[in-house]
Amino acid sequence: MKADRHIAYYMLVEAFTSSGCPICRIVEASLLRYLDLLIHENVNDVNFRAELREAGGFCVDHGWWLVDRVRGGALGTSIMYRDVLHALAERLVGAGAGRGILPPGRRRGGSAWRVGRAAPGCPLCVVRRREEDAFVGTFAEHCEARGFVESYESSAGLCFGHLDRVLLAMRDPEGGRLLIAAHRQIIGRMLGELDEFQRKNDYRFSSEPMYEEADSWQRAVELVNGRPGVA
Repeated sequence: MKADRHIAYYMLVEAFTSSGCPICRIVEASLLRYLDLLIHENVNDVNFRAELREAGGFCVDHGWWLVDRVRGGALGTSIMYRDVLHALAERLVGAGAGRGILPPGRRRGGSAWRVGRAAPGCPLCVVRRREEDAFVGTFAEHCEARGFVESYESSAGLCFGHLDRVLLAMRDPEGGRLLIAAHRQIIGRMLGELDEFQRKNDYRFSSEPMYEEADSWQRAVELVNGRPGVA
């Protein structure tokens, strides 16, 4: 699924015209395609099933994606999770005080990033990291191009998690300056919409109709936190 840099560039520019963090939206769409293909065509893949058992199932976000975001996925989910439950039941034999059940990559308070990439974790998170790395790298590579950053300035903006990753990946000081200036403009627009949303929630102005500011509170959460299961 990993896009090459040329395709990734145009995917980013196109995503600037959509709502939400461009990288979140692209990676989310890619993960949903992967999950749909998995649940409808590859659920009986022996290697994948072994990987899922070792990981102790999907992470919380991606496990619930199976329930909430995949159409017609009930049978495939039941097949995978019967397998996972059987494997977890076997691990209970060796569990006890001071000895848990889940691999480090699935433990509360721990992550595959902290314990090392080799630690078994949610298979969809592995795909997410690969896709995310590709688009973060492409974004960082093109920030010195003024046309790219000007297009970005009209977008909904990167969530702060992805903005942080892009800035860390950049090597060109001018590109970093341009990106930060553009993001400050995006934040300014969001603050204005939040102010207008709050003003119209004042009883003195509540008869005024809501416009683009109506969902600004939701978009503010996405701008800070990113998309569930992606950021």
